[in-house]
Amino acid sequence: MRRSAIMAVFVILSLLIASVFAETIEDKLTYQGNKARISVGRIKSKANKCTARMAGSFGEMLSTALANNPRFVVLASGEDLGEIMDEIRFSQGGAVEEGKGAEAGLMEGADVIITGSVTMFEPDARGGKIGLGGTSWTNKVWGGTKLGMKKAIMGLDLKLIDIRQRRIIFASAIEGKSTSWGVGGHGGGWGRHGALHGGLGVYANSPMEKAIRVCLNNLVEEIANKLPSSYYRYKGKGKYSKEYGQKQTTETATQRVSQPAEKLPAKPTPAPPKAIKKRGSDFVSGAKTLWIDDLSEDEVGEFPFNNKLDRGNFEVVDIGGEKWIMATSTGKLMPKTGQLNFPEKYTVELEIYKPKGTQSWPVLQLHLLDKNSRGAARLYYYNHGVSFSLKRDVKGRKDSKSFYTKGIHYLRIMVNKRSIKAYIDDTRIANVPNPGDFNPASFALDVSGNCSEESPFYFRGLRIAEGGK
Repeated sequence: MRRSAIMAVFVILSLLIASVFAETIEDKLTYQGNKARISVGRIKSKANKCTARMAGSFGEMLSTALANNPRFVVLASGEDLGEIMDEIRFSQGGAVEEGKGAEAGLMEGADVIITGSVTMFEPDARGGKIGLGGTSWTNKVWGGTKLGMKKAIMGLDLKLIDIRQRRIIFASAIEGKSTSWGVGGHGGGWGRHGALHGGLGVYANSPMEKAIRVCLNNLVEEIANKLPSSYYRYKGKGKYSKEYGQKQTTETATQRVSQPAEKLPAKPTPAPPKAIKKRGSDFVSGAKTLWIDDLSEDEVGEFPFNNKLDRGNFEVVDIGGEKWIMATSTGKLMPKTGQLNFPEKYTVELEIYKPKGTQSWPVLQLHLLDKNSRGAARLYYYNHGVSFSLKRDVKGRKDSKSFYTKGIHYLRIMVNKRSIKAYIDDTRIANVPNPGDFNPASFALDVSGNCSEESPFYFRGLRIAEGGK
């Protein structure tokens, strides 16, 4: 009787699992309707018992779970994207028969990237054992068997980021718990639940596996429920239900088709010619991060770990719940990027925060150095403008009060074999054609001017990424 009941449960579970994979591989490749294009970025570990490999394995499981959700198109990222790019370069290198290799320029772009950090990872958060036998629960056993209660917990901080605008769409804390009774002594074991990915495999068939899967399930539900409807913008065959950034309305597709034309919003009046931008708003961040100092593993009040101190005073501070590097004297940081193999096209970005809208404050130089630590390029944010130089030769300069308004500003550089472009926010400062032999090997962040405890300088997020425009 008991065996029949177990078999019945097994059949039901098999049917439920099969329903999850009902969407065919062909559907995954061709169907685009009502889906959001997302990519899973790096999942880091901030928990003592969770290694970086385990956190990365959880990211792989998240990609798989999202790919099996009909609301998403999940695009490759990280190592997978690197392997794809290697294959494309191989196909175009002359070794593959003409017309039969992978083509460049056909990849889809993601609107949203998911990042996160494992904040709790407790495989044995609580334990205890009791025996079964006779009339006593504490002193006797039943057939030599003891049951032990085990509790496991996993927690994760989640961020969904709009790739084009670099804005955090929403952030949330997710948790998964599991409490179970494990068999000890001379008793038997429980059935297997299936292998976990990579470094998490050591927790297979344990309360920690259940906690991981509960956390994963809660995470997918959170993303599906909280991702704004405006990101579900694909009708199919490469067509959009709305342009990127267009505000979402509450009316259905049927209502929009049947609605009288006179009730549609009027087209906006064109801006006067003097307000039209003719250049400078063409910067697009690289999609594949090669190195980033996002301060996610740094503690407030400590020196920013991913940098080497050349001179000066720097520490991590919290401003409105976000981490920044604060300089309280003139000084220089050398980001510990290691040896980077720069691709043909890449971008460099840095964020600056101005707590006051004033021009009389510290200045910053973002240096790109060659292998001999000499200046290859410099983007200089000074007290009334921004300039860009190649080997001490100024190639572009622009002065504007708008660069010193209160809030966050962005220093950006775009490099490819045809040109080097420099920007402040969305304004292009320089466009240098045919840069020739431009091979930076390291970076430096140099703060100068009237930098002090009373007048500090704030910056963060140096990011080097492959791609961009």
